[in-house]
Order: sequence, then structure tokens, then C-alpha cells
Amino acid sequence: MACQLVKDPSGTVDFTTTQNAAITVVIHSSSATVRIVAATLNGTPLILVAGKAVFTAVAGRNNLDLALAGSNPSEDFEIREDCGSGSTCLMAKGNIQSGPTRGFRIHAF
Repeated sequence: MACQLVKDPSGTVDFTTTQNAAITVVIHSSSATVRIVAATLNGTPLILVAGKAVFTAVAGRNNLDLALAGSNPSEDFEIREDCGSGSTCLMAKGNIQSGPTRGFRIHAF
């Protein structure tokens, strides 16, 4: 399965996708202790499935907000889309020290 999120070259939003696309967001870190502890889509809480934020993109604007936690605040992590079959696409990099929350603007056509 191919990744559903495409970087928006115009910068109007972070990513574009298609309406009703099934999207799974995961965290990768060297210690595997950085994790998503809460997520919302357009202000509605998402149920985390095995530590992953899973949602279906609605038509128009999708505001995805993630709250992250980890045992070492300076440990680097990557936020990735899980594209299936062991494939992922990078969404962002960071560490808890630089901010424990991340937001993404996604437009679905």
C-alpha cells in the first residue's frame, strides 16, 4: 500500500490526500520510548490503536494534533505515516524538549 499523505509544495497546508483516505501515524525513536499519548482530528479525540493514531481523512481541512511523551526529553524522534508492508513516510522530526505537541494541516480532495 502506498503512503496517502503528499507534502504540499505550495505550503498552504502540510500535506494533501484524498477524501476517505485511511491514515496511520506512528513514532519512531532509537529507544522506542517516545510515543503518542493523545491525538485529535479537527478537535475530536482519536482512539489510539497500539500506540498509533489512525483516522480517515474527511473532505477539506483535517487538523491533526498529536501529544507525545518519552523518557528522555532530548531523544530525537520521527513522526511517520505507516504505509503498510513495513513502509513508512517521514512527516516530521523533533524531540520532546523542543515541544511535546505537533500539529499537521492536511487537505483532502
